[in-house]
Amino acid sequence: MLVAKVVTVMNTAEVMGKTDAAAHLWLLNVTAEIEGTAKELSPVLTGHNKRSITRDVKGLVGRVYSTSGYGGYLETGTKRMAAQPYFYPAYQLALGNIQIKVV
Repeated sequence: MLVAKVVTVMNTAEVMGKTDAAAHLWLLNVTAEIEGTAKELSPVLTGHNKRSITRDVKGLVGRVYSTSGYGGYLETGTKRMAAQPYFYPAYQLALGNIQIKVV
């Protein structure tokens, strides 16, 4: 019977680098998912807000946001306009997928 034993030794910096790289890739995927879902759920009159939804990931920080100038008003509403949430539902859907991916 032939038995092979493989031992991998990594230093702390190497482990940290690989962990950060994996977390960065995961964050790119999650923010892309939230961005796509928010665009699908965004209220459309002219399409400007929908087109303005974007994301960026720097290191281990990811952001998904609208640059339309009124995306927040659509999300939360005003005293003259009912809320039309699209970011929070997109986040909630991604959160469900995050739990599935992590577990």
